[in-house]
Amino acid sequence: MTNGLLERGMPPEQPAPEMQAPVAEPTQDQAPDPKVQEHLDMFLANGINMIHDDKMDDTIKGIVDSEDPVTAISNMTLMIVSRLEGDMERRNIELPLEYVGAAADSLMGEIIQVAEMSGLEPLTDEEKYTAYSIAVSKYIDQAVKEGKITTEQLQRMAEQAKQTPEGQKIMEGSEGAFDAGQAAPGAAPAPGGAAPVALGSRGV
Repeated sequence: MTNGLLERGMPPEQPAPEMQAPVAEPTQDQAPDPKVQEHLDMFLANGINMIHDDKMDDTIKGIVDSEDPVTAISNMTLMIVSRLEGDMERRNIELPLEYVGAAADSLMGEIIQVAEMSGLEPLTDEEKYTAYSIAVSKYIDQAVKEGKITTEQLQRMAEQAKQTPEGQKIMEGSEGAFDAGQAAPGAAPAPGGAAPVALGSRGV
């Protein structure tokens, strides 16, 4: 499996923020929860299998042939994450939000690699960040509407994203998605959630 976009850009000595931890790494003070790690591994393995399933050939071809492959990649990532979350819910398994974000990053990296091997012109780093930003914005928008993300969680995600250049890029691309998370504690999210960022709005 390929490293995710954020994982590739993270200096090895710098702690990964909440949304960007690709694996639950043990620390001196706290070992990873084995159950969370098991669920994350299962989530990723199922996602990789889904991407490489023959049933996805037409979706990959659609990305390669698309006039807007960045958005197509974002949409495929969201589709796979949605299916994986649905499967976890049916099994009464809840994967913490931060690991869903990390898994989505890795799965998008895999989608990009498969699409490029199938003929897609290699994406620039900016295009990859834009694809992930669109996915983050749409995911947060839907999660806020469904009550899956609280204002407190958005606040924590926004603060952690600010700590790295990679996270700041995602915030810039996900215009409006973190607005509620940067508001004063206890403030309600904006009505209707955040609008997805338009491709090219940042000149990429």
